[in-house]
Amino acid sequence: MHFPVFVPPLLAAAMCLVCALAGGNYPQLFFEEWQPATLYNAVQLFLCSLVAVAIAKTVAARKVPSVAAIVLWSIVGGFCAYIGFDELFQFHESTAPLAQALRDFLGQPGNRPVIAGFELPSYSFLIEGSYAVFAVGVAIVFRRNLLLQPTARCLIALSLLFLCGSQIVDVVLLQGPSTYVSNLTGDLVVSDGLLSALSQSLKVAGFATVLAALLETLLAKKQILSVERMLSEFNTEDPVRVIPSAKSLV
Repeated sequence: MHFPVFVPPLLAAAMCLVCALAGGNYPQLFFEEWQPATLYNAVQLFLCSLVAVAIAKTVAARKVPSVAAIVLWSIVGGFCAYIGFDELFQFHESTAPLAQALRDFLGQPGNRPVIAGFELPSYSFLIEGSYAVFAVGVAIVFRRNLLLQPTARCLIALSLLFLCGSQIVDVVLLQGPSTYVSNLTGDLVVSDGLLSALSQSLKVAGFATVLAALLETLLAKKQILSVERMLSEFNTEDPVRVIPSAKSLV
C-alpha cells in the first residue's frame, strides 16, 4: 500500500467529526446542502474523476494499451464527475427535474413511486438505485480491467460497506416507519438529526475510500508503466561496440 492512500479516509473522518461536533444540538447542520461536509464530498468526487482520467491516460501510455481499460476508466471519470455535480446541485432529490420526469413517465404524482408492486421510500431512492445498478453493470462488464491490486479491492469492499450503511440509515431509519428506530435502538433515544449526520458521514467515508482505491490503482499502474519503459529502454540500447583486433588493423 502506498502512503497517499491513507490520506483521504483520514481527512474525511476529521471533516465528519468536526462538522458533527460543531453542530452541537443539531449535528446534521453542517451536513446539509451546500454545507462543509457536502462541499467536501463533492471535492472528493471531482478528485476521483481526475484520478480515474489519470489512470486512463496511464493505461493508454503503455506499449500495448488495453482499449477496454481506457473505456472503463473514462466511464469511471465521467460518472464520478456527474455524482460530484449531483452532490452540489442535488439532482437526485425529489424536487429535481429528473424526479419530476420520472413522476410524469410513471404516471405517479405522489412522492413514493411504486415499482413492480413495491412502494419505494422516495424518487430520490429510485434515482440513487439506478446509479448503483449502472455502477454494478459497468463493474461486471469490465471486471477483468477494474481493480487488479489486492489493496484496491479491499478498499472498494470497505467503501461498499460505508455506502450501503449510509443507504440503510437513510432509507430504513430516516424514511422508514419510526418503529424501525425504536426496535433497533431500544430505550436509547436517537434524533433524526443524529441519524442524518450518521448517514452523511458514512457517505463521505465511502467516497473517501473510493478515492483511496483509485489512488492505489493509479500508483500501481504508474509503477508498472515505469518498469515497462525501463525494460524497453534496456532492450533498445545500442549493442556494445567490439574493439577491433590487432590483425584487423594490419
